[in-house]
Amino acid sequence: MADTKKRKVVPIRNDKTSESGTSPRKPLVESAFEKIHEAIYDGTFLPGQRILEAEIASWLDISRTPVREALRRLVEKDALSYDRYGNLIVTRADRQMIIEIFQMREVLETAAARLAARYAYDEEIETLKELADAHRSHPPSRKEHQQFNTVFHRTITQAAHNRYITRAFEALPHPVRWYSMKDQTTPERYQQIIAEHQALVKAIANKDADAAEEAARIHVKSSRKIWLERLKQTELASEA
Repeated sequence: MADTKKRKVVPIRNDKTSESGTSPRKPLVESAFEKIHEAIYDGTFLPGQRILEAEIASWLDISRTPVREALRRLVEKDALSYDRYGNLIVTRADRQMIIEIFQMREVLETAAARLAARYAYDEEIETLKELADAHRSHPPSRKEHQQFNTVFHRTITQAAHNRYITRAFEALPHPVRWYSMKDQTTPERYQQIIAEHQALVKAIANKDADAAEEAARIHVKSSRKIWLERLKQTELASEA
């Protein structure tokens, strides 16, 4: 016999009125994550600075629950970590961390460059050329330079048309990126970066996978050398 009883209709919960009255919890977490991440990225929060959940919640004008989740994610990304006393702090990049990150960068960026040389669309190649030319023609501020550099390398990984390389690239820890924001890029290094980017774009445009891979490797190794030297100078300055 068919069930003729009326079923109770359970309304789908609408979370749009949670927290601030306008946004669901998930977007609040994402928003908190992005704002804290950006504050680390632009040097508002400095390496070694203690991060307090209550202060962050007050700063963002939201409850502590989404802040707690955002901070947890930032710990997973190594942007935040715990000191020996158990305090949550902005991660200080050490020598081993930089070495490991650049080892990953060499693996990912050389693979991405090789694949981009094979599979990049004409439109993607044109975008890379425009980015490299713009960088050369209009020397940006330190912050703009870092933003440009991120867009440039993200464009190459996307041009590789391999979702897993793209995900892995985006998952790289944050501290090395912050160091590039904090320290002044010398005119000589700036010109070297431009030349390395131009060589990489030329190899991809020529569909030369071997040359693209080598250009990417040279770029990563020269960057690693610079950051390790900067870290050394920072450590010497702190001991003085």
